Amino acid sequence: MTTEREAPSDAAKVRQAFRLGWTIAELRGRYRLGGRHVALPEGSGAKSKRPALPLARERSEAEQKRETQAVLKSLAESLELDCTMSKLGLGQAAPGADDLHAAKCVREYGRELDDDVQSQSAGVRHPPEGPGGREGADDGGQDTPDPLATEAWTKLAELLYRWDAHIQDTLTTRPSEAAAYQLGRGLAEPYWALEPDNGEESWIFLLSDERRTFLKRQLSRLSAYTAELVPVAINQSLDDWCEVANNAKWRAQPGARADLHRQTLVWRDLIQGEREPTDLFAERTVRVPTGILLGVLRSFFWPLLIGVLGIAALVAGGLLLAGVEPATSTNSSTATSTVIAVLGALGVTAAGAYARAKGLALGVIGKLRNLYLITLVSSAATIRPKAPVRSKPGKRAVQELSQLASGVNSQVTRESFY
Repeated sequence: MTTEREAPSDAAKVRQAFRLGWTIAELRGRYRLGGRHVALPEGSGAKSKRPALPLARERSEAEQKRETQAVLKSLAESLELDCTMSKLGLGQAAPGADDLHAAKCVREYGRELDDDVQSQSAGVRHPPEGPGGREGADDGGQDTPDPLATEAWTKLAELLYRWDAHIQDTLTTRPSEAAAYQLGRGLAEPYWALEPDNGEESWIFLLSDERRTFLKRQLSRLSAYTAELVPVAINQSLDDWCEVANNAKWRAQPGARADLHRQTLVWRDLIQGEREPTDLFAERTVRVPTGILLGVLRSFFWPLLIGVLGIAALVAGGLLLAGVEPATSTNSSTATSTVIAVLGALGVTAAGAYARAKGLALGVIGKLRNLYLITLVSSAATIRPKAPVRSKPGKRAVQELSQLASGVNSQVTRESFY
C-alpha cells in the first residue's frame, strides 16, 4: 500500500506554501499568547559559565520568535508573497513605512510588542485609559503581562490580518499552493490560536465540523503531494480531536493542551514529508482500536466470504482438470467427466484455474493487510488525552476506514477555495 509515487513538479512550492501558512499562525500565536502557551523546558535560555548549545525547543522564547520571523521572511520571499505596506493599505502605520515590506514590519512590530510587555513586567505601566485600568504601579508589576493590551499588538494583528488576505488573494490562481497555505494555517491554529481564557468557545470554533470538513477538502486536493497514508492518518486524528473539542470533560483532562501541541506537530511533519506514517510506529506503543477493526471487518464480511468461496471453487476445478477425482459412484464419475469436457472446451486449464485462485487469494490477503495497516496508522498518528468515559467508535470512522482499506478514494467536488 505504501508504494512510491513520483512527486509533482511544483511539490517544493506547495510544501513551502504549507509551511508559510503554519508559520504565520505560529508567529501570531507566540506574540498573542505571550508565554502562556509556549511550554519551554526548565532552564531554557539560561546562561552559565559554560553554556551548552541548546536544541531547537530549548531555546528561549525570544530566540524562538526570532527564528519564526526569519522563516516567515524567507518563505514569503521565495513564494513572492512579501509585499509593501502601502499595498496592504498600511502606508501610514509608521513614518517611511511605504517602502518597507510586510515581513520586515512584522519583525519591528514584534520588537515593539516585546518591549511593551517587558515594561509591564517591570511595573512601568502606562496611565489607565478606561474604567478597567488600575491606578498606580506600587504592586511592582505582579500582574501577568497582557500582550493584547498594547498598541503594538493592535498594529501587529492588523498587519497579519491584511497580509493573510493578500496571500489568499494572490494564491487564488495557484490552487495547490492555496490549498497548502490554508491547510498549514488551519492545522496550526487549533494549538496556536486556542484561547487560554475562553476555552470552550475557542475549542469548538477551531475544531468545529465546518473547519474539519474544509481542512479535509484541502488535504484531498494535496493527496498527490503527500505519502499515500498521510490523508488517512490526518483525517482520522482530526476526527478524534473534534470529538475531544465537543466534550467539555474530555478537553479538561490533564495534559490535553500538551497533547494537542504534540498532535499538531505530527500533522505538520506528515504533510511536509519529514516523517512517514509508518515511522510513528517506532515512536509510541500502538494499539489497534478493537471496535473500529471489528466494525471494518463486518463491512468486509460478504466480499471476503465471496472471495473465499471463489477460491475454493477454482481450486476444486483445477483439481478436476488435473485428473484428481474423488472415489465416488459411476454416475458421479460420468458427471465429473462431463464437467471436465465442458471446461476443456471453454479453454479452462488446470494451470489457469490455479493462477486465478492464487490471484483471488492475494487480493483477499491484500485487503486484510491494507485494513490492518490503515487502522494501525490511524492509531499511531492520533495523540489525545484518555477519554473520561470510554466511547464506541462512530459509524463514520468505520465507513471511512472501510473505504480506504478497499482502495476506494472519495472524490471531492471542485469548490471555491474561499
